[in-house]
Amino acid sequence: IWRDGSISPENYALYQSRFKNGTISESFPHYETYEERAKHPTSLVYLGSTIKSLSILVGLNEGLFTTNSTFQDTGVFQFGRDGSKIHNSDGVAYGRITPYSALVRSSNTFMASQIGNQLYMRSGSEGLDIWDEYMEQFGLGTLTGSGLPGESRGLKDYYQLQSAGSAQAALVFAAWGQMGKYTTLQLAQYAATIASKGKRMRPQFVQEIQDFRGETVRKISPEVLNEVELNNEQWWDFVHEAMAQVWLKDVTPIEMATGKKPDQYAYTIASKTGTSTQQVYGGDTVDNAVFIAFAPVENPKLAVAVVVPEGGFGAWGAGPIAAKIFESYATH
Repeated sequence: IWRDGSISPENYALYQSRFKNGTISESFPHYETYEERAKHPTSLVYLGSTIKSLSILVGLNEGLFTTNSTFQDTGVFQFGRDGSKIHNSDGVAYGRITPYSALVRSSNTFMASQIGNQLYMRSGSEGLDIWDEYMEQFGLGTLTGSGLPGESRGLKDYYQLQSAGSAQAALVFAAWGQMGKYTTLQLAQYAATIASKGKRMRPQFVQEIQDFRGETVRKISPEVLNEVELNNEQWWDFVHEAMAQVWLKDVTPIEMATGKKPDQYAYTIASKTGTSTQQVYGGDTVDNAVFIAFAPVENPKLAVAVVVPEGGFGAWGAGPIAAKIFESYATH
């Protein structure tokens, strides 16, 4: 349609949604009317339960619990003067769990109670700044350093106290992924930072620059933007092992997508699924599928992030796409 050097108004309207790079910024789906478009999420969605790997690290590093702590998960957590409630997916009660099993099973109530609420109880509204500092160290809510034009910093809804209701509510909801909207590139950088045990790398797209003779003019070296220091280095392995169990747990969607069970891959994979829920125009609620992963766990080389707006459950809507990426990487 660009063949003649121009584009018709009809085609411009039709393809406008493709012109913005939804991997690094907020792009809108194409619908005929604004009213219809407003009923659908943009490319910038809440990261959902993919935050929980970091939530566990925050809780451990802030001394809110230990790796051996236990929590009685009743399937619901109540907080605040108005008795607001947080539920697990499908209202499941996991019973007595540890931080490890809370991450593997993706317990909303553990994250809300033992991390978000505990951080507020200890530090009050200053807990928001503590939380924000961790987010930025892992690349969430700050520029990735890619240098790509138009890159979004994401949205820190946990600072929007009027809509959140209170600092306590903001932290409670942030701890299980409902208070921050980030780009897919930010999520990939976040996954890579967990994989490399705290090294946040600058995303780079060029390995070297050559002249017309094929001689190297400039080599691009890896660059560490910042390093996350934990009070106990073993906590990285703790989270890695739990994420490896998450990958092995989602057998059916992975096998349906690739014909392989999760334990049949050539290398070990660590992952975290996310299903972020948001309200759209008209009061409807939609589920977005989010997924982060890295491999091999022992010596990570590949970090993956997948976001499918309106994709439903992360394990079903985004996990199979990640599985195909890992399969392609192993093959080629």
